[in-house]
Parts: sequence; C-alpha cells; structure tokens
Amino acid sequence: MKIRDLPRPVTAAKSDSTPNGEWIGFTPIGRGPGAPKQCESAIRGQMGDGYVLEYVSLTEVKPNPGFEKDPDFLSMKQRHKDEAGSLLAVARLGRGMPLAELIGPREFQHVQQKWANGTGVNDRWAMAFPILERYAIVDMPDAKTLLGKPLYKKTFATKNGYLRILGDDVRARIADLEIEPITLRKPWAHIRAERTPLRNMREDYYGAIEGLSEEQVRKLLKRARRIAERFVNLRENEGTLLCEHCGFDPAVVFASEAVSPRSLLDAHHKTPLEQGRRNTTVNDFALLCPTCHRIEHRRLKTGATPRRQHHPNNLAGPTSVGPAVMSVSED
Repeated sequence: MKIRDLPRPVTAAKSDSTPNGEWIGFTPIGRGPGAPKQCESAIRGQMGDGYVLEYVSLTEVKPNPGFEKDPDFLSMKQRHKDEAGSLLAVARLGRGMPLAELIGPREFQHVQQKWANGTGVNDRWAMAFPILERYAIVDMPDAKTLLGKPLYKKTFATKNGYLRILGDDVRARIADLEIEPITLRKPWAHIRAERTPLRNMREDYYGAIEGLSEEQVRKLLKRARRIAERFVNLRENEGTLLCEHCGFDPAVVFASEAVSPRSLLDAHHKTPLEQGRRNTTVNDFALLCPTCHRIEHRRLKTGATPRRQHHPNNLAGPTSVGPAVMSVSED
C-alpha cells in the first residue's frame, strides 16, 4: 500500500523529537483560559479531514534535571538517534482534548515533571489528539534526501509550534512511499477519546451476542464501534448532531462548549442483529438521545409503537428509526 492509496490526503506534518505513536501533543500558545481551545481549533483547521505526516526532528529534546537517567528517556534518546531526520508515519487524529483527560491526571503530572519548561505552568503538550489510525512509512526515508534541500527547508527547517501545512509539491514527493498499518496498543482508549456515544452498543447487539464465542463477540463489537465512530463523525461534519427520533438538539440545552453534544447522543443500530455473516455500513445507524434509545429498544422487544414524541422541543418531528436490514461482518 502507498500513501496515494489512503482515503484522505496527507494535509499537514508534525515535527517531533520522539513520536509516541498513541497521541500527538501541542503546547498552547499563550496563557489565557481560552488558549487550549484556540490551540485545538488551530490544529483542526490545519489538518482538516486529512492525515498528518510524522517527521522526527533533528533536534533532541532534553528532560528536566533529575530525569537524565530515566529509563524511558534513555529509550527515547536511542530511538531519536536511530530515527532523526526521517519520515516515520502518517496518522489520522481524533478530536483534541486536554492531555490529562486522555492519559489520566497521574501520568500527566509525571509528564509535566519530566518535560515542563520550568515556568511553573504545566502546559507541555497540554492539548492532545489521540491517534485513531496509523501507518508506518517503510524504510523511514530521510526527509531531506526525499524532498530535496529547498523543499525540506521550506517544510521542516523553520520553527513551528503546531502543524506544518503541506502543499501539492510535498504530497507529490511522498505519494509513492510504501506504508504498512500499525496496530494501535490502546484502540479502545482512542475510541473513548473520540467521545463517540456507544455506551449501549452491547445492548444493541443482544440478538447477535447469544451463542457466539468471546472472540466472535470481541470482533463484532470492535468492528461495529469503528463504523459507528465513522457515522457520528459524518453527522458532526454535516452539523446534524441531534436526535433523529424527537429532534433533541444538545446545543440548544448547553450553549457552553464545555459540554460536548456528542456525549448526549447515542449511536443506535436500527434493528437488532441476527446471527450470521453480515456487513454493517454507516447507513445502519441512527443517532438518538438516551431516552429515545431506551424507548426504541422497548419498541423492538415488544412491537409496541409510542403514541407521541416525548421531548417538548421536537425540532425534527417524528422520524422512524426502523426497521432496516442490519449487518456486521465477523472478519
């Protein structure tokens, strides 16, 4: 597989001393309360809907005093020695969030103790984007050799705190690079980080769970979650994050950006799955508020039809969310 075969273009590049392969972090510019949000918006604008090219910088980042012999740092130091100057991977990123939320407060504090700049403000890589999909670039080509000195200098030799937007000239040079998919070590954490509303996925699959082995169940749910994630992302891009049954719009209830509309909606399978070999698509999902989700499950189990919509702010009017042919492939 080559970079040109990816479903989206490579739109930007990130220069990093030692990419960790699980998330890409950024230190917000400025110290105000709105700095993290401004950082997230800037990064999303730079990468758009594309992949990010991971470049290993020539400069080695040193830890704070007392961590020079830390085992993790020594491992990173050796990696940097082996990879400096190379094009390492391409990655698709999820939604930005505070690094402490992604890796946990204890690990975040350890990161700040090791890498914070000593100003007393713990904001090193404070805004992070989980990696949802990643491909290793075969043979890790040297960036300067591949791009040529002028284009390399234009792309990577200037200081930049965020992403570097790639032009058609760079994309043409990297298009034929061979890539191989990388299995993420924490795929479930990344799905949670995307904040995809999948709390009731197992319940949606009650017709397919019974009689299957644990391995089949695991594969079934994993693939369904991945497709549901894609479905919700499409709805978000379309600006239609509201309940398909009653029209409930979380943005009407919460004007503050502190509450994600995605956290108040569920991705629902329109019809319970039967056993067998199937192929789910994004068209097999509906977006429902938690109340409509429970009502829909009761309707499917009993065959009863609700007499009226239950939300007073019905913006979309009654919309059927079933029945439909449901499918999941266990491959």
